[in-house]
Amino acid sequence: MHPPAHPLAAFVARHEAAPEGCPLDRAREEHLLQPLVQEVVQRAVAGDPVICDC
Repeated sequence: MHPPAHPLAAFVARHEAAPEGCPLDRAREEHLLQPLVQEVVQRAVAGDPVICDC
């Protein structure tokens, strides 16, 4: 089981608060690197119909 993932909106808000310190592409990358998000992405790519069993 993975820890809860923060929504993309939280990372975008960090970018909007300090764009020079957190570029949007870095905010997206940090969101995608979360373990739960990684699992969802891997399952989606594999065609797993069960995206989240939480």
